[in-house]
Amino acid sequence: MTTQQETTATYPGWVRDSSTRDYFEKEWGKVPLSEETIFEQLCLMTFQLGLTFTTVLSRRQALYNLLGGYNLEKVAALEDEVLEQATQNPAIIRNFYKLKACRDNARALIEHDIDLADLFLNAFCRPITVDTVGDLPRTHEASDDICRSLRLAGLRYIGPVGVCSVAQALGLIQVRLATVGANS
Repeated sequence: MTTQQETTATYPGWVRDSSTRDYFEKEWGKVPLSEETIFEQLCLMTFQLGLTFTTVLSRRQALYNLLGGYNLEKVAALEDEVLEQATQNPAIIRNFYKLKACRDNARALIEHDIDLADLFLNAFCRPITVDTVGDLPRTHEASDDICRSLRLAGLRYIGPVGVCSVAQALGLIQVRLATVGANS
């Protein structure tokens, strides 16, 4: 049985239940560097504002379906009426402004021809490693630079902590000696 002390030593603070633990163990640090997967992570950080990651994960599939698999062209094509109608669906995060931000962010990425994989790879020339989960940064100079670039392009609901979290999900900032799952 895993104790609370072991849990906090091997998992980040946002890992609080089985769904976040599964995400952490199976996906976090291994998200592929593709336009759709990076955009999904940015949108998940947008949806998480003011909510727990458990809530976001519980609505992830419905958001994926609504947002066309996070394909930028499909998301950018969504009309306000579709987003308004979506706010009636209890299976998603029903915040019109967050949905609209994801749509508008897709439009800005297309308009400014931003390649998210290149942006992240150029900022993190090589992965950054830390020794323990407790050493994971909330922000980092490279993710701060990405955040500034995205904000200059007009993206909204994008902050330095969220962008740093995306970099961690992509494995660009990682724990050197992960002992996660050893006691579970």
